[in-house]
Amino acid sequence: MSIRTEQEIINSWKYSDKIYISVVCMTFNQELYIETAIKSFLMQEVDYKFEIIIHDDASTDNTSAIIAGYAEKYSSIIRIIQQLVNQYSQKPTLPTLIALNNTKAEYIALCEGDDYWISSNKLQCQYFAMQKNTELSLSFHASKNIYPDGKFKAGVSFGSLNKVCSLSSVICGGGGYMPTASLMFKRELLPSFDKVLTNAHVGDFYMQVLGSSPNGALYIAGLESAYRKQSEGSWSESRLSISKIQLISEMQNVINIIKGFERIEASISSIHYALASETAYFSITALKSGYFDLSKLIIEESWSYKKSVNTTQKIMYRLRKTPRLILLLLRLKNMIIFK
Repeated sequence: MSIRTEQEIINSWKYSDKIYISVVCMTFNQELYIETAIKSFLMQEVDYKFEIIIHDDASTDNTSAIIAGYAEKYSSIIRIIQQLVNQYSQKPTLPTLIALNNTKAEYIALCEGDDYWISSNKLQCQYFAMQKNTELSLSFHASKNIYPDGKFKAGVSFGSLNKVCSLSSVICGGGGYMPTASLMFKRELLPSFDKVLTNAHVGDFYMQVLGSSPNGALYIAGLESAYRKQSEGSWSESRLSISKIQLISEMQNVINIIKGFERIEASISSIHYALASETAYFSITALKSGYFDLSKLIIEESWSYKKSVNTTQKIMYRLRKTPRLILLLLRLKNMIIFK
């Protein structure tokens, strides 16, 4: 990645009377990846003044030192929120809430510390597109999946043309509908985010839904980000140690939040679809954590909301009495992915 000096970036801003875009990055123990993420921010070719806010959640590896090095070189662009006590352990969405509420710009772009932006014109194009579609509050673009062996595979893509995705499509698509590193949204959404994320265990899905209400979300073609699958220190990796009580509590919070989508005029069918999809995910988490009886109960609840929402749910339900067979199939699926 080709990055410029701080002065070169500042000199490229044609509009510097205010901060137009806040880039928000959340990181924790991602020393192998954080530099790539930062470089992808600094390579952006954009006419508008932007800031970079990096929330370091009390990393214990070399992540903090790497961030500090870049913050020293780009002191007027990069701001660090350095935690001395891990905030995620107190509330999973707390790092996101803290970082977002420290932004100064009208528009906010997200990227987690183990992901990065591929397109050097990502900020410029996305900002322009949102300025032309002021009735929409959130936009996103395509991504590629990158695996530990360095290989890329197709990720999220909705084609080569810009389009508006409906609120129902976003709800039914679940948290993976929009890559987190592709999101840009208006800062005016933050009060609604605060209300929901306070009781949520993850924020991506709910930010997508709330940001798409009522007019939908803008998909912007031609831009790409990279999403690391099963990276060291990733959130999905840490889920394997979740307790049974915590899992049940989180699932109930998710159910309550999704049922609350009625207040933003979401259709009942899309709400049921989301309930079925999200509870199926919790069934998988329970299974991988060794809570076989709980996994069976949850997948039956998922099936009661809506049947056959995806292949995984169908397999989980039909084989719910043979959990070890399901685990074997999941491992085989992962082996195939990494070939």
